[in-house]
Amino acid sequence: MKKRQLLTAVITLSSIFTINAAASDLPSKFYVAGAIGYADSGWDYANFNSTGIGINGTLGYHYSRFWSFEGGFTRLPKSTLSGFSINTNAVSAFAKMRLPIDMNKMSFYGKIGFGYLFNSGTSTDSNLALGMAYGVDYPIKPNLSLEAQYTHYVGRYKASPVPNADLYSVGINYRLPQKVFQ
Repeated sequence: MKKRQLLTAVITLSSIFTINAAASDLPSKFYVAGAIGYADSGWDYANFNSTGIGINGTLGYHYSRFWSFEGGFTRLPKSTLSGFSINTNAVSAFAKMRLPIDMNKMSFYGKIGFGYLFNSGTSTDSNLALGMAYGVDYPIKPNLSLEAQYTHYVGRYKASPVPNADLYSVGINYRLPQKVFQ
Protein backbone atom coordinates (compact mmCIF):
# COMPACT_ATOMS: atom_id res chain seq x y z
CA MET A 1 0.00 0.00 0.00
CA LYS A 2 2.85 2.42 0.84
CA LYS A 3 4.46 1.81 -2.55
CA ARG A 4 1.21 2.78 -4.25
CA GLN A 5 0.97 6.00 -2.17
CA LEU A 6 4.58 6.88 -2.98
CA LEU A 7 4.00 6.22 -6.69
CA THR A 8 0.85 8.38 -6.62
CA ALA A 9 2.78 11.23 -4.97
CA VAL A 10 5.61 11.03 -7.53
CA ILE A 11 3.17 11.01 -10.46
CA THR A 12 1.25 13.96 -8.98
CA LEU A 13 4.42 15.98 -8.44
CA SER A 14 5.72 15.26 -11.93
CA SER A 15 2.39 16.20 -13.51
CA ILE A 16 2.55 19.62 -11.82
CA PHE A 17 5.45 20.56 -14.07
CA THR A 18 3.60 19.75 -17.27
CA ILE A 19 0.91 22.36 -16.55
CA ASN A 20 1.11 24.85 -19.42
CA ALA A 21 4.70 24.03 -20.28
CA ALA A 22 4.47 26.34 -23.31
CA ALA A 23 3.20 29.28 -21.24
CA SER A 24 5.21 32.34 -20.30
CA ASP A 25 8.13 31.85 -17.91
CA LEU A 26 7.04 34.81 -15.80
CA PRO A 27 5.71 33.39 -12.54
CA SER A 28 2.33 34.52 -11.24
CA LYS A 29 1.32 35.01 -7.64
CA PHE A 30 -0.33 31.57 -7.53
CA TYR A 31 1.60 28.42 -6.74
CA VAL A 32 1.20 24.70 -6.17
CA ALA A 33 3.42 22.61 -3.96
CA GLY A 34 3.83 18.95 -3.17
CA ALA A 35 5.84 17.26 -0.45
CA ILE A 36 6.57 13.81 0.88
CA GLY A 37 8.24 12.76 4.09
CA TYR A 38 8.24 11.07 7.46
CA ALA A 39 5.01 11.51 9.42
CA ASP A 40 3.57 10.58 12.78
CA SER A 41 -0.21 10.60 13.04
CA GLY A 42 0.07 10.69 16.83
CA TRP A 43 -1.69 7.49 17.78
CA ASP A 44 1.43 6.04 19.44
CA TYR A 45 0.09 7.21 22.83
CA ALA A 46 -2.59 4.51 22.40
CA ASN A 47 0.07 1.91 21.39
CA PHE A 48 -0.79 2.10 17.68
CA ASN A 49 1.99 1.94 15.08
CA SER A 50 1.44 5.47 13.76
CA THR A 51 4.57 6.43 11.81
CA GLY A 52 5.33 6.17 8.11
CA ILE A 53 5.16 8.13 4.88
CA GLY A 54 3.04 11.26 4.72
CA ILE A 55 2.22 13.40 1.68
CA ASN A 56 1.04 16.98 1.34
CA GLY A 57 -0.43 19.03 -1.51
CA THR A 58 -0.83 22.81 -1.32
CA LEU A 59 -2.37 25.63 -3.35
CA GLY A 60 -1.19 29.11 -2.46
CA TYR A 61 -1.18 32.80 -3.29
CA HIS A 62 1.80 35.17 -2.82
CA TYR A 63 0.29 38.35 -1.39
CA SER A 64 3.67 40.06 -1.22
CA ARG A 65 7.34 39.12 -1.11
CA PHE A 66 7.01 38.22 2.57
CA TRP A 67 3.39 37.00 2.91
CA SER A 68 1.50 34.11 1.35
CA PHE A 69 -1.77 32.38 2.06
CA GLU A 70 -2.29 28.71 1.32
CA GLY A 71 -4.61 25.78 1.72
CA GLY A 72 -3.70 22.14 1.55
CA PHE A 73 -4.38 18.50 2.20
CA THR A 74 -2.12 16.22 4.24
CA ARG A 75 -2.38 12.43 4.18
CA LEU A 76 -0.80 10.95 7.30
CA PRO A 77 0.20 7.28 7.66
CA LYS A 78 -2.34 4.64 8.61
CA SER A 79 -2.14 3.72 12.30
CA THR A 80 -2.53 0.03 13.06
CA LEU A 81 -2.89 -2.16 16.17
CA SER A 82 -4.09 -5.79 16.30
CA GLY A 83 -6.50 -5.60 13.37
CA PHE A 84 -7.66 -2.05 14.11
CA SER A 85 -6.66 0.78 11.79
CA ILE A 86 -7.14 4.54 11.75
CA ASN A 87 -6.47 6.86 8.80
CA THR A 88 -5.81 10.46 9.85
CA ASN A 89 -5.87 13.32 7.32
CA ALA A 90 -5.81 17.10 7.58
CA VAL A 91 -7.26 19.92 5.50
CA SER A 92 -5.47 23.14 6.39
CA ALA A 93 -5.27 26.89 5.85
CA PHE A 94 -2.06 28.78 6.66
CA ALA A 95 -0.66 32.28 6.61
CA LYS A 96 3.00 32.03 5.57
CA MET A 97 5.59 34.64 6.50
CA ARG A 98 8.94 34.62 4.74
CA LEU A 99 11.71 36.00 6.91
CA PRO A 100 13.82 38.77 5.32
CA ILE A 101 16.95 36.63 5.81
CA ASP A 102 18.38 35.26 2.59
CA MET A 103 21.54 33.16 2.75
CA ASN A 104 22.97 32.01 -0.59
CA LYS A 105 19.49 32.17 -2.16
CA MET A 106 17.94 30.14 0.71
CA SER A 107 14.93 31.66 2.46
CA PHE A 108 13.43 30.81 5.83
CA TYR A 109 9.71 30.90 6.56
CA GLY A 110 7.13 30.19 9.23
CA LYS A 111 3.44 29.32 8.96
CA ILE A 112 0.52 29.51 11.32
CA GLY A 113 -3.08 28.54 10.76
CA PHE A 114 -5.67 25.87 11.33
CA GLY A 115 -6.11 22.29 10.28
CA TYR A 116 -9.23 20.17 10.32
CA LEU A 117 -7.98 16.72 11.33
CA PHE A 118 -10.32 13.84 10.61
CA ASN A 119 -10.13 10.09 11.06
CA SER A 120 -11.61 7.16 9.22
CA GLY A 121 -11.51 3.48 10.08
CA THR A 122 -11.76 2.35 13.72
CA SER A 123 -12.12 5.97 14.89
CA THR A 124 -14.18 8.47 12.89
CA ASP A 125 -13.61 11.50 15.10
CA SER A 126 -12.56 14.92 13.82
CA ASN A 127 -11.24 18.11 15.35
CA LEU A 128 -10.22 21.64 14.44
CA ALA A 129 -6.56 22.06 15.41
CA LEU A 130 -3.95 24.78 15.52
CA GLY A 131 -1.34 24.24 12.80
CA MET A 132 2.17 25.60 12.58
CA ALA A 133 5.16 24.98 10.38
CA TYR A 134 8.60 26.27 9.63
CA GLY A 135 11.01 25.56 6.85
CA VAL A 136 13.56 26.62 4.32
CA ASP A 137 13.36 26.91 0.54
CA TYR A 138 15.94 27.13 -2.20
CA PRO A 139 15.03 28.47 -5.68
CA ILE A 140 16.41 26.48 -8.59
CA LYS A 141 14.56 28.55 -11.25
CA PRO A 142 12.52 31.76 -10.99
CA ASN A 143 9.30 29.74 -10.69
CA LEU A 144 10.59 26.54 -9.04
CA SER A 145 12.04 25.94 -5.59
CA LEU A 146 12.90 23.05 -3.31
CA GLU A 147 11.53 23.09 0.23
CA ALA A 148 12.19 21.31 3.52
CA GLN A 149 9.53 21.78 6.16
CA TYR A 150 8.33 20.62 9.58
CA THR A 151 4.55 20.81 10.15
CA HIS A 152 2.82 20.24 13.48
CA TYR A 153 -0.91 20.04 14.23
CA VAL A 154 -1.97 20.47 17.87
CA GLY A 155 -4.85 18.01 17.87
CA ARG A 156 -5.04 17.15 21.55
CA TYR A 157 -6.70 19.89 23.48
CA LYS A 158 -9.47 19.49 26.03
CA ALA A 159 -10.91 15.99 25.54
CA SER A 160 -10.15 15.70 21.83
CA PRO A 161 -9.93 12.15 20.45
CA VAL A 162 -7.69 13.34 17.59
CA PRO A 163 -4.00 13.37 18.58
CA ASN A 164 -1.17 15.70 17.63
CA ALA A 165 0.30 15.05 14.19
CA ASP A 166 3.71 15.82 12.67
CA LEU A 167 5.15 15.82 9.16
CA TYR A 168 8.85 16.25 8.28
CA SER A 169 8.87 16.73 4.52
CA VAL A 170 10.80 17.72 1.43
CA GLY A 171 9.04 18.97 -1.65
CA ILE A 172 8.76 21.21 -4.65
CA ASN A 173 7.03 24.59 -4.94
CA TYR A 174 6.01 25.64 -8.46
CA ARG A 175 4.75 29.15 -9.23
CA LEU A 176 2.24 28.90 -12.05
CA PRO A 177 2.99 30.82 -15.25
CA GLN A 178 1.21 34.14 -15.54
CA LYS A 179 -0.33 33.13 -18.87
CA VAL A 180 -2.54 30.62 -17.03
CA PHE A 181 -4.49 33.53 -15.49
CA GLN A 182 -4.76 35.85 -18.52
